[in-house]
Amino acid sequence: MSTISRPILQASETMASPGRSFPSAAVTLDRGRKTWSWIVESCPFCGRRHMHGGGPLAESPFRHLGARMRHCGNGDGINHSYILRAAPGSEDVYRSYRAREAVESYAERSRAEKRITVA
Repeated sequence: MSTISRPILQASETMASPGRSFPSAAVTLDRGRKTWSWIVESCPFCGRRHMHGGGPLAESPFRHLGARMRHCGNGDGINHSYILRAAPGSEDVYRSYRAREAVESYAERSRAEKRITVA
């Protein structure tokens, strides 16, 4: 996975739900070879680092935010969900990748056109 500088995360906020409250965690976006990942630097339950899938690179990873199960469950049968919310800077990572992808696609099309006209 690529290295991205990650801000210090605050996981103390809660999101209200009818009859219950879920903690939330700010997550940073990381780009792998084929998929996006959402990184929880400090789990609101255990304080450790976790990673949640963000879908394929061709799709928006922001569709995968929201309620998720924690990865550090202890098997007690209690629903230990929390809310993933994008940390500041996550949209910049996504936009930067999409812009770079567009430039590479344009360059590839230009090279292909030159090969056709030269032949």
